[in-house]
Amino acid sequence: MKTILALWEGRLEPGRHCGTGKEIREVELLIERNRSKLKESLSERDQSILDKYNSCMEEQLFIVAEQAFYEGYYLGTQLTAEALTSAIT
Repeated sequence: MKTILALWEGRLEPGRHCGTGKEIREVELLIERNRSKLKESLSERDQSILDKYNSCMEEQLFIVAEQAFYEGYYLGTQLTAEALTSAIT
């Protein structure tokens, strides 16, 4: 259970190994640069709407990531169980 907890808490980050760290960092910098430019050009009312939109997107991303984590864990467990069962029979 320690490994599962470490994965969930983010102390293990297998997703960070998708693509290179450089590619991910470049996209993160681009997102932040574009977000900053957009916020500078918006009125206070529009910035408030953008902040609400961003909050919703972050919540959706969290829910999707959590579900992917559960499904990935389930799939890994199923594959392991099948491999072990096949090895025994």
